[in-house]
Amino acid sequence: KKKYPNIEVIGTVGPFHNPSSDYEEGWRFAKAHSDCIDAVDEHYYERPGWFLHHQDYYDHYDRKGPQVYLGEYASQGRTVENALAEAVYLCNIERNADIVQMASYAPLLCRKGHANWNPDLIYFDNDSIELTPNYWVQYLFSNYSGDQYISSHLEIKPGIDHRVAVSVVKSSRTGMGYIKFVNASPKVISMDVKGVAPISREADMILQGRPEDRLIRVGGVEGNRNPFPLSPIQGNTVVLAPYSVTVVEWK
Repeated sequence: KKKYPNIEVIGTVGPFHNPSSDYEEGWRFAKAHSDCIDAVDEHYYERPGWFLHHQDYYDHYDRKGPQVYLGEYASQGRTVENALAEAVYLCNIERNADIVQMASYAPLLCRKGHANWNPDLIYFDNDSIELTPNYWVQYLFSNYSGDQYISSHLEIKPGIDHRVAVSVVKSSRTGMGYIKFVNASPKVISMDVKGVAPISREADMILQGRPEDRLIRVGGVEGNRNPFPLSPIQGNTVVLAPYSVTVVEWK
């Protein structure tokens, strides 16, 4: 670090989230050596419920210590239910981008019939490629990102509030803003959008399916433009279909 001060050193805090002995010891070491450790690599896999109930996981991290590279994470499965739980959690990641410097998913590629890890993001054989619902969530968050996070307040009925999340970001380069709505509940939810310029009349992208589905339709992607039966936008009210992720633009 002394000889190459521009190199970023990333430590490790083990393969489990808090609380675990590796996590606690790893963070204790990283904070004690924050003069040379810039970030730590966190890994964890959990059931969908854990992600849904830990939307505040990074809210209380020490902003003066090392940053986080969430190097490997996933909900334990590759259904729409798993993908929606990950989408809810990624709203938490975007809100805490000042501490979570980078994030990357579980292993990327798996040849069908030769799996030694589950889940992976893309499955393939000699003739076909299977893009999981989890893949489309990663696609959505990577393509509709910004370098400015806009604070927002979500008013939702108790009981399903842990299944609904919103993230608002804006790109300083293009001036475009994106609102990502995640509805991991079985209910249709109407959201009145206030405080931003008029939103687009049509959703830019929609991901929707049944919780158990392993293959889904995605609206707004080239070659996959089948309309969904529920119109997502009525004026400045966004109608969220059950088990869906919706992205709208504003400028």
